[in-house]
Amino acid sequence: MPEQTNPAKRLHDILDRVVSYGAEEGYMYSSQRQENVPREMREVWMEAMEIDPDEEDAEDRFHNSLSEVLLLINSCEQIVKRTSAMDQDLHLEQLTQAKRVIFRVHATIWNEFRDEFNVHFMRSLQWAARDMTYHWDEEIISEESLATLQEGVEDIINRVVDSDLEYELKRVLIDGLEAVRQALLNYQMSGAEGIRQALDRNIGLLHRYREDFKVAYESDDQQVVVDFFGFLKKADIVVSPASKIKQLAAPIIDRMLESSG
Repeated sequence: MPEQTNPAKRLHDILDRVVSYGAEEGYMYSSQRQENVPREMREVWMEAMEIDPDEEDAEDRFHNSLSEVLLLINSCEQIVKRTSAMDQDLHLEQLTQAKRVIFRVHATIWNEFRDEFNVHFMRSLQWAARDMTYHWDEEIISEESLATLQEGVEDIINRVVDSDLEYELKRVLIDGLEAVRQALLNYQMSGAEGIRQALDRNIGLLHRYREDFKVAYESDDQQVVVDFFGFLKKADIVVSPASKIKQLAAPIIDRMLESSG
């Protein structure tokens, strides 16, 4: 059976990554007081997530990482609430605790974060993840497939930017493809469902801008549009089995091209 994952497992892995990093790097040496002084949790979180504070987009990446964790918590809450077989009171209380801590990361020191996400909390979250496995069947996408899709989406974004497509269609394509790119980068947090939602957004664009795509398909920039369609089909083939949802891109694209012919 293919390896499976779920929001609780991803939430555990992310928090465990931060907790493990903080256990080694959560203190700074104070020469004045000759003791280890707890660091600000914000700094520890950024380092654990490999966010360079000197980078121009560091602040955005920091807040995006917190937002993704909160989305995971919300996903867990929804699954627990609709699954009577799970210990709802226990898991919901735990998720509320996690949400409260994440909201306060920017104003917390390492000690406070460590005390909230102690060994008992993390072990309980592991049990929640194991329990949720019976109610969640999303399969893991291989690193090789993710890397191929990442390379593909970045290539098509660059080609759209360099094309002579009409401004509105170009803007729409870049926005849609950027959503896929971010979902791939955030796969650890949002899983196949995150990529599925980004693909659905692009499929929705095919409907909304149907006539614009037909015009572009018959223009000098036809190859860019063809490759965009091809990328959506390839991504759909990879993501659909993982998210347990039938392929949508290929049938829609094929019907659109048949009607334009």
